[in-house]
Amino acid sequence: MYIAIRTDDGRNTGKISFYCNTLQISRQAFYDYLGRKGKPWKYQPLADAMRKIHDEDEENADYGRVRMYQALKYGKEVGKLKATPHKARQKTLHVINLQIFRHIIRIPLKPILRKIYLRFCRTSFVRYCLNGIKIPCEATVRSVMERINLIHKPKRKPNGITKADREAHKSDDLLKRDFTAATPLKKCVTDITEIKAKDGKLYVSAIFDCYDLMPNGLAMADHMRAELCCETLKNASLRYPDICGAIIHSDRGSQYTSSAYRAAIQKYGIVQSMNSAGGRCHDNARCESIWARMKEELFYNRGRRSEIYAIEALKTIVWRYFMSYWSNRRICSAIGGIPPAVKRRRFFSALTIAA
Repeated sequence: MYIAIRTDDGRNTGKISFYCNTLQISRQAFYDYLGRKGKPWKYQPLADAMRKIHDEDEENADYGRVRMYQALKYGKEVGKLKATPHKARQKTLHVINLQIFRHIIRIPLKPILRKIYLRFCRTSFVRYCLNGIKIPCEATVRSVMERINLIHKPKRKPNGITKADREAHKSDDLLKRDFTAATPLKKCVTDITEIKAKDGKLYVSAIFDCYDLMPNGLAMADHMRAELCCETLKNASLRYPDICGAIIHSDRGSQYTSSAYRAAIQKYGIVQSMNSAGGRCHDNARCESIWARMKEELFYNRGRRSEIYAIEALKTIVWRYFMSYWSNRRICSAIGGIPPAVKRRRFFSALTIAA
């Protein structure tokens, strides 16, 4: 760029050799730069699509290269990934259409056939330019994200809040850290997290499906007694009656070993599973990870503190996050780069087709 400025874009040829030798740049590299100057960036449509994904939801600002790559693939799959042609590309499109017209006008076709053929060529080329965004590899996606400043901040480590009752009876670990499932409503994880508010603390209890990470049950209160976990089971059973017989895995917190919770799981036909002995948080890593993502995307990475909200306002924020954003729009890498509701809908659609 400096040489181009000093030589008036290469017009002052007498200074090119001097500046190239001084800066140790080959003349060929300088002329290559002049050839590229003024041309649209080849990844501009991709960058525009990334910004569109980034701006769809505030929480999408935490998308890294993996989820951005998966969001691009999903957007192209469902037909949402379209790019607005750059001004230079629009000019190129006009020139090519004009060339097509001049070529076809010489072909000895009947007027009606010529008109149909021209319309086909023009619309097919326009569709190619608008919908033909090529999705590169993840490394290129990351490079483009760096150039347009979409790289998100590092992740925070979650902290557990439930405390074990050493005297209570414990259930066996049936999951063995296998958080995958072949069908929905057969294997779930549950846990409690706390969010500080200006008028106290909000405790959130949820049951997540291992098949698609769908929140099957959600309950919130200003306490973390066993009644909160029982309410979560009740909500999950009302929303999905087929959850009867499912395995629900939790840590060894006193809420999950209480007599009230054990009575609730027997009432709703749930099979209980618990972390192995020793209090290892990795035995319920799936749920811990979801809590961490929620707090990052709502508070930590937004530069806002939860303490500025009242408990009732936080309930609305958390409910909207899980039931609207997480379930229907958030790209989840653990389930193949699609939203949870999409994966569940595809599962039941496949069953209907098979039947």
